[in-house]
Amino acid sequence: GAPPETPQKPAPGEKPAPPPPNALLSDGIQFGRLLCGKRDARRFVLSNRGVLPVKWRLAGLSALPRELRLSPEGGELAPRSDVAIEAEFVASEKKDVGCKFTLEVLDAQELQGVAHAFPIQVKGEAYRIETDVRFPTPGFNGIDFGLLRVVDSAAKPVVIRNTGKYAISYALAAKDKSKVKDLFAVEPAAGSIEPGKEATVQVHFNRDKTLRRELALVSNADLVLSIVEPLTDAKEEAVPVNVSVRAVFSKYAITPGRGINFGPVTYNTSSKPKTFEITNLGEFAFDFALFKHGDVEPVPSEAALAAGKGGGKGAPPGGSLALGQFTVEPATGRVEPGGRREVSVVFKAEGARVYAEVLGIAVGERDFGDAPGGVPYEVSGESCIPGIAASNVDAIFEEHTVSAALDPAGAVANEYGRRERVFNFGAVVADLAVPRGGG
Repeated sequence: GAPPETPQKPAPGEKPAPPPPNALLSDGIQFGRLLCGKRDARRFVLSNRGVLPVKWRLAGLSALPRELRLSPEGGELAPRSDVAIEAEFVASEKKDVGCKFTLEVLDAQELQGVAHAFPIQVKGEAYRIETDVRFPTPGFNGIDFGLLRVVDSAAKPVVIRNTGKYAISYALAAKDKSKVKDLFAVEPAAGSIEPGKEATVQVHFNRDKTLRRELALVSNADLVLSIVEPLTDAKEEAVPVNVSVRAVFSKYAITPGRGINFGPVTYNTSSKPKTFEITNLGEFAFDFALFKHGDVEPVPSEAALAAGKGGGKGAPPGGSLALGQFTVEPATGRVEPGGRREVSVVFKAEGARVYAEVLGIAVGERDFGDAPGGVPYEVSGESCIPGIAASNVDAIFEEHTVSAALDPAGAVANEYGRRERVFNFGAVVADLAVPRGGG
């Protein structure tokens, strides 16, 4: 207690003077609320401003709950001196704590008994942060985005319910050193939840579509939900949010792989159709579009939509593509997983020349590094005009001897002379056999 500013010296055996009004005596020791597992301490000072020593003690401590401790519990206080008494509150289980003890002051010889008794109240509350976190996939302690394409984005909700007595704060974010941190976005990333209320947090995967490679995460724990005590702004609980996701590209095969060669075709006619196949080796259906290689690669899904709108009533499914002397059909289409699509090519021969074109095949959602301008595929054919080649002597007599002129003195059998324009068969034995039935 605090003594009067001008203390009077008491007679021997006289009771110590009572202290003036004090907040400790009127309000007691207020610990407020304390999270379970935490400790808190309060100190108050007992001062002797008199000229004689006094004794003091804390009575009723045996009735205090085990969560409270006070020390020291008593002693002698010399004139003009102080002693600090510490009260400690250890929050071990969820409960309200309220009790009283008595500060007793005696003369040093204890001749007068208890001179003054001051009841002091102690109050505190031990509480827990209690939450219920619900994930979208039953039985999985986290978020399972399942199977996606690399170009896809997805969002899943996480519901946080505050089942405790007081408001809490939360923060959901990826670890600073996470290699997949940029693939996830949380909205809202932080907030507060009142008692009995809940907050829904959306976790986005590849929201900005920055993923450029295939990815497989199985129960990845780089996302962490932190529960924060608003009073101290301290993270009291960290809940790992396991994330599973697999993102894949379209897989395909084109056969035959070396292109199509029609060979010679009579001019002013169309060849019989030749085909190649586009096979889906992946896990998702994909769209494809055919175009002239070197032009801007179309987006297959958009090209298919445009063909369906503008093809007209009689247009074949997927439309057709005219590429020089070649007609390719269908120009667009979709191939289901494990399926295949046959593409027909027809060559229209004109004149006497060789034709070749490079077809571009756009396969939707394939690897970004796989033929960025479209998969090239060559088609070729030769238009021929029928006739007899009479001027190319070397080609006509390629299996015989061709000379500048025939030599009368030494004729060579099976020889063609350019000057004479004569082919010499050489000596031939006459057939002298008499025809059957002759006379």
